[in-house]
Amino acid sequence: MVETLLTSLLIPEVTFKGDALPSWLRQGARVYSQDQDLGVLGELQPEIAEKLDLEGPIFVFDLNFEALAGAVQAFPLFTPLPRYPGVYRDIALVLPETVPAARVAKRLYHHGSPLLVEAQLFDVYTGDPIPPGKRSLAFRLCYRDSERTLTDEIVNRKHEAVVKALKKELGAKLR
Repeated sequence: MVETLLTSLLIPEVTFKGDALPSWLRQGARVYSQDQDLGVLGELQPEIAEKLDLEGPIFVFDLNFEALAGAVQAFPLFTPLPRYPGVYRDIALVLPETVPAARVAKRLYHHGSPLLVEAQLFDVYTGDPIPPGKRSLAFRLCYRDSERTLTDEIVNRKHEAVVKALKKELGAKLR
């Protein structure tokens, strides 16, 4: 819900970090836009939920209205529709749980540039056969060139370079 709200408000570069949470949250994350603290979200402490006569895990968010208003883009930026089709590849990487998905996405864009135009996280998995302390992050990648239609050869070469860089930088392994 929070991601949908922030997307609707055109809040740029949203990230979630599990640091400096208030005591009333059992677990959760701080919400940032370009390093500006927007608020928190997470699971309410069970003792507080019980005092309020609420059952089950309760998830809440607390966003700072003034910070949101300051982060909103006044007008959406217009981007013309692409002239050439995108080429899609899915990638599942096994990484330490301490590596934030936002950092992985940032590195994907860095190494995939200029052809990688979108990296969308669609799955986070822990459990068998993933070793303890690790998790699998799966991304859908879209490669596109504004000047020409990409061939499989070009995309495969770029994709392999991205994978190689993530293995070296983050210790990622393909799942």
